[in-house]
Amino acid sequence: MPHAQKRMFTDPAAGAAFWADEIEEAKRDCVNRLRYAFPELPESALVGMAVEHPAVAAQIRYCRKRLAYYRRLQRRRAAHAV
Repeated sequence: MPHAQKRMFTDPAAGAAFWADEIEEAKRDCVNRLRYAFPELPESALVGMAVEHPAVAAQIRYCRKRLAYYRRLQRRRAAHAV
């Protein structure tokens, strides 16, 4: 994800969609790595473990902050469009 940290969008909707996808991608990547170590665990347990992993949690927090920023921009743009 380091390549994405500098990414800026002129369209708030595109920015919000991008960061929402980044959150899901971070979870998927960690689940895929955990699946090799714990093949007997169900998907829901792997997702829980992924979200609790410190590196993934930090990445998700960063993505959520960026997502919140673009959602605020969307609301501001919608308020000014009226």
